[in-house]
Amino acid sequence: MDYDVRRTRTLRDIQARQFAFLKHGNASLTKRVQDGKIIEGHGDLRPEHIYLVKPEPVIIDCIEFNRDLRLVDMADELSFLQMMCTSFGNEDAGRRIFDIYRRKTGDRPSTALIAFYAGFRAVTRARLALRHMQDVPDADPVKWNRKLQQFLDLAQMYGDRQEESR
Repeated sequence: MDYDVRRTRTLRDIQARQFAFLKHGNASLTKRVQDGKIIEGHGDLRPEHIYLVKPEPVIIDCIEFNRDLRLVDMADELSFLQMMCTSFGNEDAGRRIFDIYRRKTGDRPSTALIAFYAGFRAVTRARLALRHMQDVPDADPVKWNRKLQQFLDLAQMYGDRQEESR
């Protein structure tokens, strides 16, 4: 099977799963808004933005140019961080951070919601990799194709988890 055909099927599958969650999981999203889980956060929380120093960690480089991009569900913010930790080969680090958050706040977002958010963010990163290849004339196509595929694979993995947790 042709590589582009496989990628197109993967994209369609990811899209179908995300739309299915929006259709069937809409109540959980609405409840999170009603419960005050939307915060002014970082907006782009990745491992390289966190410095583990004492007495407490320092987080840098939040999205400053648009406040609306910082208004997020904390579960979305942490799902993105977890997905990025996974992309760097350390899924356990992201999971541990989420566990600490749960213990400290009592917030227990569903596995399906976390997988939805992580998958959505993985698609966003895939889209950014594709845009980079299109917009930067001297971008290394092998490197950026690898990143694109990595994030599509992650989106597929989180889609699987989303379905498994139903």
